Amino acid sequence: MFRWFVLFVIAVIFISAGCSSIGKVASEVSEVPEWVNGPSVFEKDGYVYGVGVSPKLKNMSTARRVADTRARTQILCFLNEKSMPGVTYAEDDLRLSNVLKFWRDYKSKTTYALVRCRIP
Repeated sequence: MFRWFVLFVIAVIFISAGCSSIGKVASEVSEVPEWVNGPSVFEKDGYVYGVGVSPKLKNMSTARRVADTRARTQILCFLNEKSMPGVTYAEDDLRLSNVLKFWRDYKSKTTYALVRCRIP
């Protein structure tokens, strides 16, 4: 009987230790990434990075798509501002871009996307 009691106590300790962060959302558990509060577009190591923001949307897939699209739009605007006269970049020029990260602030329900594109 004592043996079962000890096993029960050990099991309760393991379960309670594993469940200690269940009530916390991701924005409480981890810090805000540096790129979220940085500039919306920046150059680094031969790439252009864009940060897109999606407002409070219930559907996570839609929120990610909106943030991704806005990040790519930021990159296009940046490339067109920096380009030589007569040169215009379009969406097709971003086909080699990719989403590096998403982050969601669960308090404000805002979704952020970090997109990277090689400078053409």
